[in-house]
Amino acid sequence: MPMTPRPSVVRTDVDGLAAFQGDALLVLEISKREIETGNIASALERLHAIAES
Repeated sequence: MPMTPRPSVVRTDVDGLAAFQGDALLVLEISKREIETGNIASALERLHAIAES
C-alpha cells in the first residue's frame, strides 16, 4: 500500500507564499482585538498583498 504524503505546516510571508509550488491551504491570522473592534484594515492589506502575488 503506497504511503500518502502527510501535510506540513509552514508559516511564511507573502514572498514565501509566492515562491511556493503546489497546492496550499492559506490561514490568515486575525486577532481577537481586530474582530472585536471591527478593524479589518490589517487583514485586508494582507489579503491584498497575497492577491497581488
